[in-house]
Amino acid sequence: MLRRLQQLTQSAEGYLWTILPAIKDTAKPTPSPPEESWETSVSLDGAPAILTGLYTPHAHPKGLVVIVPGLGASPKSSYCHRATSTLLGSGYSSLRLGTVRCPTRRPDFHRLELADQLTVALAQPPLDRYTHVILLGYSIGGHGALRAVATDISERVSALALVSTPFDLSISQSHIDSPLRKFHRGYFLNMLKDVYKTGSKSGHFPEPPQGLFQARTLRDLDASLISVDTHRPEPMERFYREISARWTLDRIKIPVLAVLSPTDPMIPPHSVVFEHPQLSPDIDIRWHPGGHIYFPPNTDLGEAGPRGLLPQMIAWWERKTSPADQIQGKSSMNPTLWTS
Repeated sequence: MLRRLQQLTQSAEGYLWTILPAIKDTAKPTPSPPEESWETSVSLDGAPAILTGLYTPHAHPKGLVVIVPGLGASPKSSYCHRATSTLLGSGYSSLRLGTVRCPTRRPDFHRLELADQLTVALAQPPLDRYTHVILLGYSIGGHGALRAVATDISERVSALALVSTPFDLSISQSHIDSPLRKFHRGYFLNMLKDVYKTGSKSGHFPEPPQGLFQARTLRDLDASLISVDTHRPEPMERFYREISARWTLDRIKIPVLAVLSPTDPMIPPHSVVFEHPQLSPDIDIRWHPGGHIYFPPNTDLGEAGPRGLLPQMIAWWERKTSPADQIQGKSSMNPTLWTS
């Protein structure tokens, strides 16, 4: 009885840390940091497209941090604003990646093309002058970044930091589509539908498929999006397996820090912790009480730096990408798995 009460209390805390900060940001929006509009041309299987973003330069930067927002979020989302301001105060320039606009291709909500996009973006000025690049991914944006670093993207990318990121999208999708997640599922579905509808009206995306607005689950929404490209039904289990970062983890050769909450209402622990015979030793998983995306301001990951999620992550990547570590050519990290 006591254990069940503790579980319910922890679950409630996870929901509160997910919802209350978002409500607070809506009532009192986070001030916009200094920013410049940024865009570059990319190709989506031969189709010309525009990758957009917001660039915030530091006068004497330690490096560049590329921020990849989560599902339905944008460079102007409150947590992206807050991250940019913290990074600027810590001596980093940043680029908040936006959407890829292509009038003949559906929006890439899963960030499947991120590796190619990063390769192109980092080769363009002013990003080409940075020799030290960190990726910071939130939720599904982090999943796309995790897939990207498993490929041969720019050697200037020296570390990846993840917040509330699933490794297996099939497990995550089933979790979000469960009856207990009806509130959060409805919120994300409405947001994604609005993003697609607004983008298609502006000519950034093609017309939404007929089944998009009838979708009541993420699985149905993904199936309707896939039909835009394939014009035929796609076995969804095969689709989720093909795009999940879980199957690329053994190819990762740079330090990766993943910070998650065991009571995240959107990302279940078993979408991150599972049997994997070749899990890269460079992947460091840290569990800390919080919600989805949002964590308490006194979050302490055990790093020698100020408390708070992002300051602690900055301290981690500065430690892991120090000249001494680079000369040794290896990371001292070992995976830390939550098992309770």
